[in-house]
Amino acid sequence: VTSGVAYITTSKSYIEYKEVATGNTGYTAGSYGVDAAYLGSYNGKARIKISGVVADVNPSDVTVVSYSSDRDVSYYIVSDGYLLHRCYYGSNHSLGSTRVGFASDVSYLSANTKYYSYDGHYFYTSYPTMIKDYQNSNTSYPNAVNKSNPFYNYYQFLSHRSKTTLTPYNLDTITNDKVGSSSSKMKNMGQYYIENQNTYGTNALLMFGVSGNESAWGTSGIARDKNNLFGHGAVDSNPYYGANGYANPQTSIKYHAEKFISNGYLDNEDWRYNGGHLGDKLSGVNVRYASDPYWGEKAASVNYYYNYGNDYNK
Repeated sequence: VTSGVAYITTSKSYIEYKEVATGNTGYTAGSYGVDAAYLGSYNGKARIKISGVVADVNPSDVTVVSYSSDRDVSYYIVSDGYLLHRCYYGSNHSLGSTRVGFASDVSYLSANTKYYSYDGHYFYTSYPTMIKDYQNSNTSYPNAVNKSNPFYNYYQFLSHRSKTTLTPYNLDTITNDKVGSSSSKMKNMGQYYIENQNTYGTNALLMFGVSGNESAWGTSGIARDKNNLFGHGAVDSNPYYGANGYANPQTSIKYHAEKFISNGYLDNEDWRYNGGHLGDKLSGVNVRYASDPYWGEKAASVNYYYNYGNDYNK
């Protein structure tokens, strides 16, 4: 297969890989992002690219097929003023959609046209052309539509060492809009995101987005039963019973800001440190926090649905 798609197995909660550039080990899950770019076979391993990282995986963990226009492959598209990432996941290859930027940021992309990319920075109208560029280099993309102007999702690559301009009221308004009259452990928590931002230097809006993504806006079983808004301890093999429990949801927010982010993922002497941004599988918190290769995109996406504050490009 010279121009192929690697579909990640969904029979495992996650698969492990080795980064080609660094030799570091990492993990991802087909249940969150099933397709990857197939770059070839090296030393008995299948080489893929997904969520920014070029990695070698066990052949038994992927199914490799030749690309054709009827294959289920993820893509980016400009629609209704936003750049969307439409990603296939799970055994049934269901299609999700995440806002990752404004159309005005990618004026070089035409509306309602499919663009392929497995790093979210360089876009292609031709899948085989993308594969050839990936096979030839991981630093140069001469045939990309935007070869001289890579795109970076602002909130996905914003450092946690920043402050939001949103108020507790703004955050509570977003939560109420998402959950309505349903019971949610995120309700009335806006003040605690802001307080812990100011105490520990961890952006309240980024933490808020993570909790919304991880806890289904405060309605998941782990949030409801354990006051855990961030999936702390919820390993893929045993998420509910492995998850941390807290006396109340505000304690969960404090623990996330202090222990997980400020003194954990943002501490460059901590083994989990890969940069202070939400990121992807190449860099940032996403590298070690979640098997979902697009966790960083999803946590960042909340900021493209609400027009509060003046954080964007600040």
